[in-house]
Amino acid sequence: MGRRQRILTIADGHGTLTPKKLKRLLRGRVIDAVFFLGDNYPKDIEAVLTVVPPQVPKLGVVGNHDMEDYLSRYGVMDLHGRTISLFGYTIGGFEGAAKYRISKKRIMYTNKQSEKILGKMPYCDILLTHDRPRFQRWLLGNADHEICGVHSGLTGIGNYIRAHHPKYLFFGHYHVRFICFMFGTLMRCCFRAQIVYIKRK
Repeated sequence: MGRRQRILTIADGHGTLTPKKLKRLLRGRVIDAVFFLGDNYPKDIEAVLTVVPPQVPKLGVVGNHDMEDYLSRYGVMDLHGRTISLFGYTIGGFEGAAKYRISKKRIMYTNKQSEKILGKMPYCDILLTHDRPRFQRWLLGNADHEICGVHSGLTGIGNYIRAHHPKYLFFGHYHVRFICFMFGTLMRCCFRAQIVYIKRK
């Protein structure tokens, strides 16, 4: 069967990552792909490109603090609103976070906007986002709707999870690390640089 796919996730680096830190994390281990999950500044991306070989696939989405598409500038595949095939999996993405204020410099979406974009995206096995899914009150109780502002989540992501049941969801934005399982999807909140594993197809 072979080993699992080893993925380096980069979320909310905010300019703190360095080649030294990444080398210490990797300890010579081979990485199969890099998933960028938003709010990673040029310094973070440059650190990754210094340590991870060019042939390793690098893909992801930008976050609400990214003033521009840093990914495309560095040759990283931007998956917002689209899907690709990798390792036999279909991988899709959605950028930004819930809109909590009026700003032309932040990448943010209303729930309706997220529902419209993700409603057109076909099934994917792995979904990469910056923000978390937000589900309807009758599914999760009042708590999910009482969370407001920048950390309120997006119903478009929640609806996509309920409709398509991807195998994995990787997201950032919350500056913590945790795993949960809902609607048949393994959801992992990532922070800074970490190594995660997915089953080899």
